[in-house]
Amino acid sequence: MTWGLSSLRFPIRTPRQPAKLNSAKLNTPTLAKKAYTPIAAVGFFIAVVGATHFLHGRIYYPHVVVEAQENVRLEFLQQGLLKNEACQSAVATIADAIRASCPACRVAVRQCAGKLEPAYEKLLSEDPIEMPSSRLPRGVVTYISDNKALALAACRETERLTGANGGVPATCFAPDTKRPFPVKPQRFESGQVFSGLMILLLTGLISVFVGHLIVRYEALHARWSHDPAHTGPQKFHAAPTPRIGGLEVMAGLFVSGAVLLAIEPIASSEQFGYLLLASLPAFLGGITEDVTKNVGPPTRLLLTMLAAAFGVWLLGAVIPRLDIPGFDTLLKWAPFAIAFTMFAVGGVANSINIIDGYNGLAAGHAVIVLAAMAWVSALVGDDFVFTSALAMIGALLGFLAWNYPKGKIFL
Repeated sequence: MTWGLSSLRFPIRTPRQPAKLNSAKLNTPTLAKKAYTPIAAVGFFIAVVGATHFLHGRIYYPHVVVEAQENVRLEFLQQGLLKNEACQSAVATIADAIRASCPACRVAVRQCAGKLEPAYEKLLSEDPIEMPSSRLPRGVVTYISDNKALALAACRETERLTGANGGVPATCFAPDTKRPFPVKPQRFESGQVFSGLMILLLTGLISVFVGHLIVRYEALHARWSHDPAHTGPQKFHAAPTPRIGGLEVMAGLFVSGAVLLAIEPIASSEQFGYLLLASLPAFLGGITEDVTKNVGPPTRLLLTMLAAAFGVWLLGAVIPRLDIPGFDTLLKWAPFAIAFTMFAVGGVANSINIIDGYNGLAAGHAVIVLAAMAWVSALVGDDFVFTSALAMIGALLGFLAWNYPKGKIFL
């Protein structure tokens, strides 16, 4: 029997139309979600910048004008403060000091300016101005008189007197000369250094203790805290390991912050508390990722930027200048300065996260950086940064006790 090709019937199946529709229904929302995610992220960033700028509130600048003898007028202007009460206190301190040192002088103006005109903003910068001026630790004083030689003489006399009294001399700058910010090291008092070291020790002990609890009772939380082995290119641990080391770090910081506020309720202690509150969005995003393994890098980056925005709101922590011509002009615009601060904080925080992967690498690097910050802050007399850096060093050293070299816990 001969079989003709026409007698063959091949079962040719054509795709059913409903299958295409179902595929389209599945893919279209996914593609749309991916397309709108960057737009939503940018919108969120802009909204946070705007809200931070609005909530940041006013900055109060202590401003005192004194009429001295021989028609010389002294104008004191200090850097801005977040609270009107602090500004009024600074104004009163300046006025009282003037009355005590110069009984014949008259305080003509004492106010807290809510917004500075460009001419006054220039006084607080390094730019040259047309009258003699002295640089103070937190501001500037200008000397104004029809007799320019007399004004310059008063400026130089102020520098001589402040230096002779053993304090930081108020450096006099002649008209139309650049006025660099002072960089002379200032020594901390022994009590400040001792307090900082005690905070470092306390934070470290709390961190070590909480780390001990995490490792000791690992079986109770292993199902949600473990980081599986060999699940990423940067991971080399051979056994599942708890990755909630951030809990011990934050526990040490919050306990030390509470102790600081209880025994030493000064401005730097209050600022340290605000710093911890500002860090919560970044911490909560990180610990949620550690537990659920379901928080993506873009979300964590945005939460870190949100933490920076809280820092701007609570502490007024904005990057004011980088000494880059042109860029510093942009930083004078508050929304841009806030946006750049958020970008910088998010970038630095995630740069530490990127180098994580080996036992002790990220935390050890952070300890070195923080030690440098503590040293510089001690030289310039910044108690807040000094205390914060030492507290972080203590918390990270407590973490390293369990992380290096055997890697019993991860960040």
